Amino acid sequence: MIRAKLERFTAEVREFQKVSMIFQKGGDEQADLSDVCFLFDSIVQKFPSTRYHLEADADIIINKTFENVKVHGGFEEHLS
Repeated sequence: MIRAKLERFTAEVREFQKVSMIFQKGGDEQADLSDVCFLFDSIVQKFPSTRYHLEADADIIINKTFENVKVHGGFEEHLS
């Protein structure tokens, strides 16, 4: 029973590690905003408890209006 839990936990950690490694790439392989949104959406879908930390109005977001316009609204050309 403990072994099964550890194996499941290890598999889940690997999913987060894969995403983390993608974010660390640079140059031509660097993730853009659409990649980041896709990856975060994928994580939230697999691990719903992460939604609170990854959504547009999460506590970590300093300027929630900017986040909604820039990332989710696609209206960055209107920002001054």
